[in-house]
Formats: sequence, structure tokens, C-alpha cells
Amino acid sequence: FQKFPILINLDHDKLISALLAGLLIGIGLGLVFRFGSTTGGSDIIARIIEQKFGVTMGKSLFAIDAIVLAMSLIYLNFAEMMYTLIMSFVSANVINFIQDGGYSAREFMIFSSQPVEIADKIMKDLERGSTYINIEGAYKRAPGKAVYIVVDPSEVRQVREIIEEIDPKAFVSIRIVSEQLGEGFTYLRKKRSIFGR
Repeated sequence: FQKFPILINLDHDKLISALLAGLLIGIGLGLVFRFGSTTGGSDIIARIIEQKFGVTMGKSLFAIDAIVLAMSLIYLNFAEMMYTLIMSFVSANVINFIQDGGYSAREFMIFSSQPVEIADKIMKDLERGSTYINIEGAYKRAPGKAVYIVVDPSEVRQVREIIEEIDPKAFVSIRIVSEQLGEGFTYLRKKRSIFGR
């Protein structure tokens, strides 16, 4: 940017300035934090909090910035503080987004009377492996199997259609998985057609 300066006049719109600043700062810090480094500022405190208490660095940095900004009201007006807080909020969320790998997978826990048929259909159509978990219903005390599977966000619709087709009465729990490692996610897998065939 020093060799190829880009000048954008945003003096007339502080909100766009805050949003753009938060986006750019978040991208830069997110890349630094993703590879285990810090910039030597308040993010060192955020790194320690992450390691000791498991709080994401984005949340810690936002909390630290909010405290500093609250104390800055002695020389900043309230509007300026709020614009800076907006910038810090956007930056914190972009940092978390980059640290989480850019996207989150989806975890399915499927309780059905036809678990084998559902698992087989998912493996056939999506080439996703699944796991059976032995369960026992609390009401009838009947043993059974639940199907556990993690898929790409783009495959959620297809999995739901498979479940609906085989067992419309199935109970399904879907959760966001912040990180996923292993075959089908961090290792190469066979590419499928864009239409799922």
C-alpha cells in the first residue's frame, strides 16, 4: 500500500470508514493470529486469555478495546467512541471468522427408526462417512442407533432431503462445527459434480 497508495475520501461518512477499517484490521490481525503470532500490543493479553480460559481472541480484543474506549470518554465525544467501537466489533468478528478457517461445517445427529438406510444413502449420494451411536430411548427404554455425520455447509440441503425421503418422522439435531480435521475436510477427497451426481 505504500508503493501503490489507494486514496479513498471517506471524510463525509464515518460509518463506512469504521466498517472498512474494521474489515481491513480484522483481515490483517486474523492472518497474524491464525499462524500463532501476535503484533506485540494488547493482542498479547488476548492470546494469554485464549490459552488460559478458552475465550476467542476476537472477543478478548473487543472487550479490551471497549474498556479503553470507555476510559477515553474524557477526551473523546460519545459519537466518536461509538464509531470506534463499531470498528472494533467488525474487526473482532472478522478475526474470529479467519481463525475458524473461513467457514464452519455442520454436524448432524439423526435419531430415526431407519438409521442404516439413512447412513447408506448419505454415503452413496454424498460420499460422506457416518458413525452409529448406540442409544436408548428414555420413554420406551428401547435400544437403537443414532447416525452422526459432519458435512460441508453446501451439503446440508441434500442431507435434509435424504432424511425427509427415508424417515419424515426422524428427530434431527444440526449444529455448527467451528473446526474439522481429517478425511473429507483437510485431506483431498474425490470431487463430485456440482449437481451432486
